[in-house]
Formats: sequence, C-alpha cells, structure tokens
Amino acid sequence: MKDIFDIIVIGSGPAGISTSLTAYELGLNVLVIDEQSQVGGQIYKSIAENLDGNKGFLGKDYLKGKHLYERFISSGIEHWSETSVWQITENKEVCFKRNGLTGIIKSKFIVICGGAYERAMPITGWTLPGVMSVGAAQTLLKSFSVGADNCVFVGCGPLLYLTVYQYLKAGFKVKAVLDTSRLKQLYFSIPYFFPALINFNLLWQGLRWIKYISKHTKVYKRVKNLSILGKEKAQGIEITLSNEESLKIDTQNIFLHQGIIPNTNLTMATGIKHHWSQFQYCWHPTLSLTGESSINGIYVAGDNGAIGGVNASLTSGRIVALDIGKKLKKTTSFSKLFVWLQFLKDKSLQPFLDILFQLDTKFLVPNNNNEIVCRCENVNKSEIENSIKLGISGLNQLKSYCRAGMGNCQGRLCGLTVQTIIALRQNKNLDEVGYFRLRPPTKPITIKELSSLEEYSMDKKQNIL
Repeated sequence: MKDIFDIIVIGSGPAGISTSLTAYELGLNVLVIDEQSQVGGQIYKSIAENLDGNKGFLGKDYLKGKHLYERFISSGIEHWSETSVWQITENKEVCFKRNGLTGIIKSKFIVICGGAYERAMPITGWTLPGVMSVGAAQTLLKSFSVGADNCVFVGCGPLLYLTVYQYLKAGFKVKAVLDTSRLKQLYFSIPYFFPALINFNLLWQGLRWIKYISKHTKVYKRVKNLSILGKEKAQGIEITLSNEESLKIDTQNIFLHQGIIPNTNLTMATGIKHHWSQFQYCWHPTLSLTGESSINGIYVAGDNGAIGGVNASLTSGRIVALDIGKKLKKTTSFSKLFVWLQFLKDKSLQPFLDILFQLDTKFLVPNNNNEIVCRCENVNKSEIENSIKLGISGLNQLKSYCRAGMGNCQGRLCGLTVQTIIALRQNKNLDEVGYFRLRPPTKPITIKELSSLEEYSMDKKQNIL
C-alpha cells in the first residue's frame, strides 16, 4: 500500500492541532482524523460557535482556543471530521469508518492524540437519572449553555473546581461542592509544590476559583461515605463529614468527578507497550522522550500519553512534529531545544496536582455489592467478586466469566474498577493484575460497513468522502 500522507494525526484537540500545525509549517503532508464534527477536542469543545466570546463565563483559557482554531482552519490542512478510527496496524495502516463506509489509508508516521476521559466514580446510586460526570456537565455548558440549578458537585481535581466556577459565572446556582480530597495528600504534595511555583499564575488562578466558589456556595472538605439517594431518579445525596457527622442534601442533579485518565483503548489495541502509573493511578503508553511509542513510527501526544494539561499537550504536539520533521530531514534537533524547555515548564505543575488530588480507591470500588460496575453489560460488584472466588487468573478470564468489560466501551468505564477489585481480593499490586486485552475494532462496526472496506487512494477519494 502506498503512503499518501507524511503524517496522520488522530484527534483534533490541543495536541492534535499543535502537531498538525507544526508539521504543516515544516512542509509535511498532513491528514487529521477526528470523531467530532469540529476541531477542538474536549478542551476547546464547540469553540467554532463561541468565537465571538459571548460565553465569557468559560474563561480566558478556553477562549485561547479561538486562535488555534482560526490558524487550523486557514491552514488548509486536510481534516476528516465525524470519522472513527477502529484499528491501526504496525505497518502504520489506519482503518477508519466514515459515512457508513470503511477504508484503509497508509502514512509514513501516525500520531495518536485521543486525549483523556473521566475515571468512573461508582458510588451507590451513580447510575440513577440525574447523575452524570462533571465533564458531561461542562460539555453541555460549552455546547448549549445548558446547566442545572441547585446541583451538587462531588469529587476532587482541577476540572471539578473549574466547572463549578464556570457554572457559577454562567448564572447557575450550585447547592454544594463535596470535595473528597484527603488531608494527608496536602502534606505529601509539599515537596512537589516548589517546582510547581514555576507555574505560579496557574496556581493563583486555581486559588481564585476556590475563593470565588466559597463565596457563592457551600464547600464541604474531606467528605466520605457518599451515597446517592433515590429509586427512580436522584433525589439527594448522603455523606459523612470529616468530623464524622452525617449530612443529607436534597438535589436532583449530581455531577461526579475523580480525575481524568489517558484514553488508551486505541493505543492498547494497536499493540503499544504500556506501564502502570502509581502517581496518576492509570495505564500510560510507554513513550520515548520525543513521544514515540514501542512501535517505530507511531507516536502519542498530549493527555493520551500522560495527563499534563492543555499547555503540556500543545508543547508535546510540537515536540512530536519536530521529531518527525527531523526524521524526514525537514528540521534539526536544535529546533526542539526551546520547545523542550517550554514542555518542562508546562509539566512542572502536574506532579503537585497528581499528589494533591490522588485518587482514594474507596471511591473507585462500590461499597454496595449490588451496585453496577459494568454499565454496558449490567454487571454488579457481587457478580465480579463471585467470579474472582472461582480462581480467575486476571481481567481477561474474568471477562469471559461475567462479561464485565465486554460492552461497547470495552472497559473504558469499568476497567480500572474491575482491576482494583481483583487487586484487593487477591492481595496483588495493580500492575501485577494487568488490564483487559484490547483488540480491534476499538469502535462498533457493522458487517455491512466492514464489507465496504477498501484501500483509500486519491482516485477513490469520492467513494469514501
């Protein structure tokens, strides 16, 4: 199969935009493939509709995406929107689905910029109507200016406080913020605080969010024993405060968040090596300093490689593009030096945040044995534990016993919870337990779509596009 493009970039969030723009400026032939209808990813969701700045409540950092969006659109980079990638081969062939048809296209290099998604928080009642993730609540706000008055935000992490701040600025009433952070993490994070001061402006920004939120709603710190109330839909939430007092809050809208993790389904299914990160409590692709994976010519950039934030995603995309440019003799190693210095600055805050908001595993494993863990296959905690008692060797054998992880999301929601349950019950380290063996297709695909599979070439362009 003939190479048509120098680089195929999968994903058009900050890392994808940065990679493609840098590569394009080096004179490389670039294709960007993305599932969404517009560029921007989750960080700059719906930025095209918000170019006039009317949604000032989203903040200056969000509106910075306007400049990136305009540069990308005016560049003329080929962009396939509403296109799903369901397989990448070691020969750098990309299998995609678009307009009900499937195709294969080959490139000299591939850069995976699939971003991140929220870690599940399977507390009692988390599947009730009225309960959603903080990220989903933020997406509704960005896309449609839709929100819910008198809601309750639950969890920890920067995204939690950013979204609460945006909600309040947009004019919605927040009934309470329930922070699950542990006091001991504040002490453990102190050694990482001093390098984080390099990004003092971001630290100060976070403090301003918290100060504003505290003035406009009630914030409960170090809450525990969370339980969402209701049978047909959410009716409230019951918690235990740090002083061991119980508190019940009536609400019909509850937004959960326990941090974000790299979207590794595609990287794992591609065969890229991964390792367990104890800091971020998730799996990371194993990458070189320039973002190249264990498969020659396949790179990973942005939060898809390790959570680092929007600025680190932008600089990592530039590093990847410059490294590919060097291999194609379009630039030199020296050009990466200043970008690397910027990348180190952008990443200096993340270790502090990782420790300060480190996951408490009791919010990753339900207390209630009847609580659903795998939403796709409707598998509860007791079914998983019964399978473990049979002597399963790991996640993949457990999957065949009780179907946890077999649904359309392929374990994105339940994978870390199932892994943690096995580790706790078998007294193993999480890296010993391992993870689901993911295989293509990573996206649902019908037999009809598969039967239309053909090699993409310039003379067949209209057949697929």
